[in-house]
Amino acid sequence: MLLLPVVAQETVPAKIGSAKIYVVGDVKKPGIYEFDAKDGITVLEAIAHAEGLLPYAKKQAYIYRRNSDPRRKGIPVELAKIINRKSKDVTLEAGDILYIPTNNSPILMNGPTRTKQPPFEIPIDWLVGD
Repeated sequence: MLLLPVVAQETVPAKIGSAKIYVVGDVKKPGIYEFDAKDGITVLEAIAHAEGLLPYAKKQAYIYRRNSDPRRKGIPVELAKIINRKSKDVTLEAGDILYIPTNNSPILMNGPTRTKQPPFEIPIDWLVGD
């Protein structure tokens, strides 16, 4: 951590070289997560920051790149293959949105069937620069 001098001999901690990603959908703790831009962060690391998948999470995620065309579909990521070491983990970029949908098949629980989750919509302001 770098301490920058401020007025009247005060110091304020500053994070240099940090970047953010967004983890949304069927994870325990969706949110914005910071990482060291120099080191990068992978899909599995992002899911770990979000404290893991929920029980009915689909095993395919989607990456939405920040400055990509808003009409473009997300980049599919096969979580099952990455978890089973049959595919390489994917590195995320600063500003990426990692979306993990709910499994769309009806699931029997102790009561009525679970309803299907609506498609995830990316707000346009997420896809353009700060």
